[in-house]
Amino acid sequence: MSILCTFYDDVQEDDSATSAILTCAPNALIAPIHNRMPVILPAGARDRWLDPHADEGELRALLAPLRAEEMDAYEVSTVVNSAGNDSPECGRRAGG
Repeated sequence: MSILCTFYDDVQEDDSATSAILTCAPNALIAPIHNRMPVILPAGARDRWLDPHADEGELRALLAPLRAEEMDAYEVSTVVNSAGNDSPECGRRAGG
């Protein structure tokens, strides 16, 4: 289970934004590649996730691996190994 918590002692002048990536156990597709994966909301769950009045139990149920059948995995180039690379090449199939 992931928990998000932020404390600010003072307000910064530069309107800095922060973010977090929630992770969960991997599904059957990702397990051979890595021991965790990002939480990916299923289609149609975005409004429920963003609803400030949503039931906590219902939201916790969304913190689960997306079904493997809803995903695809393929090998990519080692160009993704550098944070300085930010181009479409990062998402292209290796050798393709």
